[in-house]
Amino acid sequence: MGGVCVGEVENIDMKKILLLCVLIMLVNILTAQSSMDSLRLVFESEHSDDILDISSSYDGTKFLTRSYDNSCKVFDFKSKKELITINGSGDYILDANFNREANLIVSCEGNSAIIYDLNLANRIRVLDKNNDRLNTAVFDRESQRVLTAGWDGLVKLYDLQSGDFKSFSGHKKKVNTAYFNEGEDLVITSSDDSLWIVWDIESQNKLLEFKHLNKCKRAEFSRDGRYIISSCADSCCYLFEIKTKKITSF
Repeated sequence: MGGVCVGEVENIDMKKILLLCVLIMLVNILTAQSSMDSLRLVFESEHSDDILDISSSYDGTKFLTRSYDNSCKVFDFKSKKELITINGSGDYILDANFNREANLIVSCEGNSAIIYDLNLANRIRVLDKNNDRLNTAVFDRESQRVLTAGWDGLVKLYDLQSGDFKSFSGHKKKVNTAYFNEGEDLVITSSDDSLWIVWDIESQNKLLEFKHLNKCKRAEFSRDGRYIISSCADSCCYLFEIKTKKITSF
């Protein structure tokens, strides 16, 4: 009497399972590739040169890109639509940052800090021109002040209500970064002169400084205000404990 042995049934079932697995893998690969192609069409095609930097807004609704094509573009996370394009004046934009509400952007264009209103999709204010190119510009938490620093070694804090500004002078070379502390009564700056300096905003005096072995590329406060972390062109980063003045390098 004829029939099919158990081994043959198992072999047939195994072939079907393997074939099904291969088909599922192919579908997943094609779907993933299609999704990536879609993303490339939305984002990568928007700039005509390499992207320098990206950053997101504090509320998580928008992000911006800066490129060597001298432009900065702002996108909406949800719709993936471009909201505004900022074209630098003959050079790439060295920095651009949102305010807390994500309705304003301040950008470093040449030797000026320029504020854009994202709702109007237009520039609304140009802060006083500096002697040289600006490296950084940031809003305070309430969008009432803008902190700038650049190649001329000067750090300026602009009051957007009065139009006045405070200067913090002490660096001998270009300033790379400038940030508020959490309480926004202090500012920390880093410079190619190898120093980071902590400034009191009210008096405009130096409170602390630390000299690295090479250019100081970045320095900022920890959220709790207990530490300062900095990076240096000697390939090291440094942790400075403010209370004890203890320094640890990594």
